Amino acid sequence: MALVKLTHNETVTINLRVPLPVKQEMVALRKLADKYDVDFTATLAGHVANALRAIRTEIEALDKKSSQHVNGAVVNQKDDAPKSNP
Repeated sequence: MALVKLTHNETVTINLRVPLPVKQEMVALRKLADKYDVDFTATLAGHVANALRAIRTEIEALDKKSSQHVNGAVVNQKDDAPKSNP
């Protein structure tokens, strides 16, 4: 994803706990982005949106895999032991 030049889109605030080094890197990058007239928030939001799509894809794959049936029995994702259907 490319860097986003300054825009004035409506945003909302979220609270997200991250390790201290991540926060420190965000502060440093925001300062650098300001220097080059890059909208750090919009750029980060775009990357977060991409990450969320990737997470959804992986979770949906897990969900699909966990709901597969083998010989009429549901396969448990954790131990792959067939369980009978109710």
